[in-house]
Amino acid sequence: MKYSMLRNSRKILAAIVLILSLLIFLQGGRLAVALSRPVLFWQFVPSAVKFILNAGGIAALGFLLIVLLTLLFGRIYCACLCPLGVLQDSFSLFRRKPRRYTYLAPRPKLRYGLIALVSLTTIAGSLGLLNLLDPYSLFGRIGRQIFKPLVILGNNLLASMLGRFDIYTVPRLVLPQFFLALFVMTLGMFGLLFWLAWRYGRQYCNTLCPVGTVLGVLSRFSLYQIRLSAEKCTACMRCERLCRAGCIDSRHKTLDASRCVACFDCLTVCPVAALTYDPMLPHRTTAAVNASRRKFLVTSISSIGAILLAGLPLRSLAKTFLSWEQSVLTQADPLRDNIIPIVPPGAGSITRFAASCTGCHLCVSVCPTHVLQFTGRKYGFQGVLQPTLDYQSGYCDYECTACGQVCPTGAIDLLRLNVKQRVQIGTVKLITDRCIVYDRKEECGACMEVCPTHAVHAVELDGLQHPQIKTEHCIGCGRCEYVCPVTPTAIFVEGMREHAQALPPLYIEPPQAAPRMQEDSDDFPF
Repeated sequence: MKYSMLRNSRKILAAIVLILSLLIFLQGGRLAVALSRPVLFWQFVPSAVKFILNAGGIAALGFLLIVLLTLLFGRIYCACLCPLGVLQDSFSLFRRKPRRYTYLAPRPKLRYGLIALVSLTTIAGSLGLLNLLDPYSLFGRIGRQIFKPLVILGNNLLASMLGRFDIYTVPRLVLPQFFLALFVMTLGMFGLLFWLAWRYGRQYCNTLCPVGTVLGVLSRFSLYQIRLSAEKCTACMRCERLCRAGCIDSRHKTLDASRCVACFDCLTVCPVAALTYDPMLPHRTTAAVNASRRKFLVTSISSIGAILLAGLPLRSLAKTFLSWEQSVLTQADPLRDNIIPIVPPGAGSITRFAASCTGCHLCVSVCPTHVLQFTGRKYGFQGVLQPTLDYQSGYCDYECTACGQVCPTGAIDLLRLNVKQRVQIGTVKLITDRCIVYDRKEECGACMEVCPTHAVHAVELDGLQHPQIKTEHCIGCGRCEYVCPVTPTAIFVEGMREHAQALPPLYIEPPQAAPRMQEDSDDFPF
């Protein structure tokens, strides 16, 4: 009975996490911002990145709590707190008959080889491989690139059907911007995930996932573990057929605790109670087990030291490569001094952003103006799958701080609105040879009307209002570039590697105070 309650509690919590995570990426807006905090706190990689690289404080202690939970109870995170893990379990809902699993041999070379490679590339200064395999970030991209378009298409189909009966209660939605490279990469990872889950259960978690490998190592030392008693076991294989992790070997009557994802399903089917979930007390462990654990611990520490030592020269080599690569990537438009990605206010610099962003695309989902988009290779080797501000798609809202509110790693700090409105993420440049006013002598004024700081302002010349700029007042929001009717744009924002502070908004014509009424006058003042 107690194991049934434990399993049901795990299922309920897992369903809540999956529903909330889907809502965050599918709904967007204020709802996503409100729901993001309780979900993001428990995501291992974003929390660890925020704590290590950005000194995240209490808000970034989620991964430490996950480590503590793992040392106490096993891989609870994989069982019910990881949305990608729960998504894999949900695939079984589409089966007509329950899947019968079987024991799968461990692949330590693949598991530990991948975690070593992820560690080396991260130390070298690139989060590319980590971003590709991190379960939360992968779930976010699947939600944004695959599930959300399907939901929007379904919504629009329903809206069309209702419209035939003059019912317009369901509004039409706009599909997110499509990037072929990102879609193909995300679809490929989703296909691999689905195939592994459909055929082998949680094999992504136990072979490719860096979080699963790390927590698997920790679960070897868990206080509470699921144990298989060889004396009681009758090799009926009920538990093995139900084990989605493939870690129960009924033939040899063994259970690999490092690959157990703590789903607790096996505990409820054993007819002879050979499987138990109890604390591993010191007097119940044997000398052989203790010796094995000591050997494993020494090997792990030695491996970590070797990775760190190997990463030091690799990091120096990567810095040289990054400087060369960036010089190649920034020679696209001769009219621009350098083309570098524009990162949101709160990022601080391109280097800091690329070293902290895991590419979960949550900021892309909640951005109200859709200015945050996939970058391709704008960050080069250092950053893969990370977003940037694309002023052809939108502009950075002067009154918005949504991306900073939801960023799970601290790559985008949450700034007070009045502080954000002074952060200079880029500077505006005007190409007069392309401008309608300068080149054709026609009225336009689009860029001047939308500039929130009046860095782009009007100066009358020959009877026309000509746009002129004061870069020290520009914050780089991109409104001017977004509304410019010329192709290619006559005005654009050039990114800054290090963010600065702009001067206060420039008002060419300060608003006039309303005239005072005379005490003895009944006339309305305006």
